[in-house]
Amino acid sequence: MSERINETCQLQLRFVNEIVDGREMLVSRTLSGVKLTATDDNLVQAASALAMLQTKTLKHVNRIDRAELIEA
Repeated sequence: MSERINETCQLQLRFVNEIVDGREMLVSRTLSGVKLTATDDNLVQAASALAMLQTKTLKHVNRIDRAELIEA
């Protein structure tokens, strides 16, 4: 049995930068230092609030977790 030790959490926002030949070109903004205890709902709410401050359209919200796996 292994154990997971969470190390870091990041919030990535992906915005539509422009549309070229019918394809959306995306730009990413990644915020680090997110609390490990933050729920997915908390992150979606934060992303929505940040998106309202932007001129570009929010396309995706990603949670990026990094953890160490150790044998217990």
